[in-house]
Amino acid sequence: MLRKILILMLVLTLSSSLAFAQATTPKSKTQTQKAKATVVVKKQLYACPKCEMASFKGGKCPGCGAEMIKIHGTVGYSCKDCHTFSKKAGNCPKCGKPMNQKAVQTYACKDCHTSSVKAGKCPKCGKQMTQEIVPFMPKK
Repeated sequence: MLRKILILMLVLTLSSSLAFAQATTPKSKTQTQKAKATVVVKKQLYACPKCEMASFKGGKCPGCGAEMIKIHGTVGYSCKDCHTFSKKAGNCPKCGKPMNQKAVQTYACKDCHTSSVKAGKCPKCGKQMTQEIVPFMPKK
């Protein structure tokens, strides 16, 4: 009888130590990388069709009162003089002046008012979309 109790205690001790070892096993490198991955949240962009200014806020344009329209584009910086676009602030590669004006680069179809992040053909009418650099509205 004593032998059965000792064997039972040994089995319980081993099973509990194995369960504890599984709970404290370090995560693999891919699990750790997944945990550290950040999610990039894209904000909706809007533009005033009359003022040709961009904003993160929809509704009425604070400049002229026109209805802001949703656009798709890349936020970055533009040169005020030659309208070159870059994702990072710095000096313009064309004219050397500072690129410190925040802007949106978008590709737009003039006929059906569709916008895209990438150049190419309009998905609605098939015409070539043109690059537009839209400066952000000045902060009040």
